[in-house]
Amino acid sequence: MKTPWRLPLGLLSASQAISQSISVFIMTLSGVAGAVLATDSTLATLPIAAVVFGTLVGLIPLARWMSLKGRRSGFRLGVGLGTLGAILALSGLAVDNFWLFTAGHFFIGLQQGAFQYLRFAAGELVPEKHRSRGISLVLAGGVIAAFLGPWLAFLGRSMGLKSMLGLAYAPILILYAVLVILFVLTPELSSATHVKTSNVQSAPARNLMAIMGQPVYLQSLAGSAIGYALMIFMMTATPLAMQKAGFNSGQTSWIIQWHVLGMFIPSFFTGNLIDRWGHRPILALGLLAFTIDALVAIFFQGMWSFWISLTLLGLGWNFLYTASTSRLTHTYRPVEKEKAQAAHDLVVFTVNTLVTYEAAQLLKLAGWSGLNLWILPLIAVSAVLILFPNRTEKKRSLL
Repeated sequence: MKTPWRLPLGLLSASQAISQSISVFIMTLSGVAGAVLATDSTLATLPIAAVVFGTLVGLIPLARWMSLKGRRSGFRLGVGLGTLGAILALSGLAVDNFWLFTAGHFFIGLQQGAFQYLRFAAGELVPEKHRSRGISLVLAGGVIAAFLGPWLAFLGRSMGLKSMLGLAYAPILILYAVLVILFVLTPELSSATHVKTSNVQSAPARNLMAIMGQPVYLQSLAGSAIGYALMIFMMTATPLAMQKAGFNSGQTSWIIQWHVLGMFIPSFFTGNLIDRWGHRPILALGLLAFTIDALVAIFFQGMWSFWISLTLLGLGWNFLYTASTSRLTHTYRPVEKEKAQAAHDLVVFTVNTLVTYEAAQLLKLAGWSGLNLWILPLIAVSAVLILFPNRTEKKRSLL
């Protein structure tokens, strides 16, 4: 990659690291905090569902904002909304109000929705031949989150969930302050000017149904939606399952840390693997990791079982999400990118909203092993949907 793109790409990666740290913080702490504040234990994961719902609600308006004002402006708006959400969540803890606490998570979700476009911004910054690597390297910023997120959650919990003015959520206010600084430093983000203009780029935009009706688009969408849903469903349930099994918050934070490492460490080489082997083998590896993850959780118990299972869960997500995102970028023209990307993420987070809310209820009903048993048929169906060969994938004329 040429030097002019390294600084903005690095800043995008740093922003991804901070955003994912916030996400890990919430996944680690908010379910437990929700259980403390809520009168009904089945509502414990509602704050996490509110984050996912906020992400869902913000996707299309934020995509539209970015198309009019630019990527940087959209990311700055997201930071402002997230900061408001952190203040509301902290206030909810301070006054022992579950619904105010949950409302704050909705605004944090809006920020997370804006930052879903970081990976697409990275793909647009670099030449087409480096697209998979650009996407992968921005996602790799999440490695920092594997250490920062759980540590801040442990620190926050040590401050008390209902005492000391709700300071458990104070750490993410600091993270939002860092994001403000990063986007002061970040230059305007525009597409790589050295990509040659072609008939494909200058062709008129198609309607959304024509874009989404392509077999490759649908397979990319299935890979992202299923991979993300499986990951967030099990990750949401993990802190509650470990608490029920008698593990302390430090042990839970350690497991979440390994899960996040599994999510993002492969990003340093996933892009290269996609360039070398293609998308389909990486998608298959992701599904294999999910399968082994579920089998370990079903047949074994104890700390090491959670460790292996959650690490493989992160690895499976990385392979499916990175390969599916890279594959998706070959299905739309530059003039179509906002609506194609927004529609993709809208479906992904609609599914995530539904499964996140159900995590606490299904855990209560079926237990940890039962949850993992439930996902095996879904993995089998996913393999058919995602890996089924189609003849149009290599035809650039489809664009």
